[in-house]
Amino acid sequence: MFVRHAVDLLNLLTVFAKEIDSQGRFIDEATNTALFYVVIYQVCMIVYLWARECVDEAILCTLIFLCSIVYITVGYEAVNDFK
Repeated sequence: MFVRHAVDLLNLLTVFAKEIDSQGRFIDEATNTALFYVVIYQVCMIVYLWARECVDEAILCTLIFLCSIVYITVGYEAVNDFK
């Protein structure tokens, strides 16, 4: 069984190898998803801090959130690509 597994593994890696061609879309999708979850996390932290009445920390998180939004919209071109 192990020999068969090794033979199949080598065949897949050498004989039947196929290049993955995503044309750069994979990294854009991964980055967009990561940015989306960072924004969601920041919104949750702002709401949590406002609910706990930590006003100073909530204001600081809001400023960081606004900086993140500016960075995402201005500095990251794949987000603005509407093709």
